[in-house]
Amino acid sequence: MKISIIAPECAKIYLSNDDMKRLDINQSGDTVCDELMLFVTGIAAFLTELGLIELNSSELTCSVSEVFDGIVAQIGDGGEKAERTLVLYTFADSGELCAFCDCIPITLLEKLGSSELYKVGTSYCLILEFGCSQTSLLSYKSMHGGSFDRVAVQKAREYGELISRTPIKTIRELKDL
Repeated sequence: MKISIIAPECAKIYLSNDDMKRLDINQSGDTVCDELMLFVTGIAAFLTELGLIELNSSELTCSVSEVFDGIVAQIGDGGEKAERTLVLYTFADSGELCAFCDCIPITLLEKLGSSELYKVGTSYCLILEFGCSQTSLLSYKSMHGGSFDRVAVQKAREYGELISRTPIKTIRELKDL
């Protein structure tokens, strides 16, 4: 089982087939079974108690999708659906990449759900997923110039060589040395 906090009001829970057997969860399809809903409710309460997520509504939403060897359940506040924005930035060299990573505002770093860095030919492709709308993201001038095309993102993932799953954090830490 793996838990990822993807936004202040949203988390993803990965359960392998073995995890589901141990927990006696018989999930199939997109409709959330009672056992899974009970389990994710407990996880949501635990994460809220620890202060890792903020659930401002008494209603909890849960969506589930099947993956290769298990399921991913996404839980969140039922009040407002957490909006996710996926964006791709391409850089000609590592200097441009580092300069971009340094200029990302702290307020946006707090909304960063995931990041991936790929080497595609001689270029670098940075894929970022934020817990905010595209409009909100583009309100920051430093975030202009990205592509919101999901096909371009998939091509970078397919044809590129994965370099890092935490590039922003790594680059910013190296800068501080």
